[in-house]
Amino acid sequence: MTVTGEVLFKGAKALFLENEQWKAIITLRGSKLVSLLDKTSGRELLLQSKGDQLLQGGYDADYNAVDVGGFDEMFPTIDACFYESAPWEGARLPDHGEVWSLDWDCAAEWDCIHAQVHGVRLPYTLTKRIHFTSEADLRIDYTLENLSPFDLDFVWAAHAMFAMEENSAVLLPDGCESGTLAFSHGELLGTFGDSVELQSVLQIDRPHERYMDKFYIDGDLPSGWCGVFHPSDHSAYRLSFPVETVPYLGVLLSRGLHLGNCAILEPCTGAFDRPDRAKAFGKNSVLKAMSSYTWYLEFSK
Repeated sequence: MTVTGEVLFKGAKALFLENEQWKAIITLRGSKLVSLLDKTSGRELLLQSKGDQLLQGGYDADYNAVDVGGFDEMFPTIDACFYESAPWEGARLPDHGEVWSLDWDCAAEWDCIHAQVHGVRLPYTLTKRIHFTSEADLRIDYTLENLSPFDLDFVWAAHAMFAMEENSAVLLPDGCESGTLAFSHGELLGTFGDSVELQSVLQIDRPHERYMDKFYIDGDLPSGWCGVFHPSDHSAYRLSFPVETVPYLGVLLSRGLHLGNCAILEPCTGAFDRPDRAKAFGKNSVLKAMSSYTWYLEFSK
C-alpha cells in the first residue's frame, strides 16, 4: 500500500511517498529527492548533509555553496554556460542548471507525487510523476515540453548522490570497459578527454585516500542501468533508464574530500556537462520545436 503526505525535512517543506519497501522524501524547492530509505534494511541510499537544517539555494546560486546530497535534477545544463544558438544566443544558463533551485508545483495524491516547473531563461515545462510500480520499484516518469517554435538544445542529467562505504563499488552493465574523463581532482587520473580504464576506478577503496574523478562511459550503453554494491550487507541497488532517450551515463566517484565517500550516478541525455560541449562531441540532445520528450528513472533493489 502507498502512503503520501506532507512533511518537514530539516526545516524544508517536503512531500513523502512510502510503501513497505521504501520511504522517499521530495522537497518543494527543486523537487529534490532528499532521502530514499530502504525500510527493510534501514539503509539510507542517498548522501546526507550533516546539519539539522537544509540549506537551499535560490535561483542562479552556487550549487556547491548549499547542502549537496540527495538527488537533484540537472537541467538544461550541469556546468554554467552561455546558450550558443538563436534565438536565445548568449543567455546564461546557471550553475547545475535552473530547476534544482526553483520552487516546483508539487502535489501528493493517493498513490503518487506530481511535480512541475517552468523555465526561466528558456521556454520549457518539465513535469514528473513519482510512484511505485511494485513494492520494490520506485519510478519517476518525466515529460519535457518545448513551448517555443524553435528547437532547444539541452542536457538533462540525474544527479543521484549515493552514500558509499569502504569497499563499496559502482555496478555497470557488461561491456562497459572504458570512459572519457570529464575532470580529476589534482589531475590524479589525467585531464579532460583522457581515457580511463573502468575496472581500476569503480571501487571506492582505491589506493588513493583523497580523490574526486568524473568520467562518461564510452560507446553505446549495452543496457540502461547502473547501480551500487555495499559489501557490509551484500546489498545492491539499481537505477534503470531507457537508453533510447537517455543514451549516456556519467559517473563521479569521491573519497576523502568534501563529499566524503560518494558515488554520483548520472544517466543523461547529453554528455560532458553542458549542451555546447555535448554537441561538439556528437553526444547531445535536442528538443524539437513545440514538441515533447519523455523518459523515466527507476530505483530498485
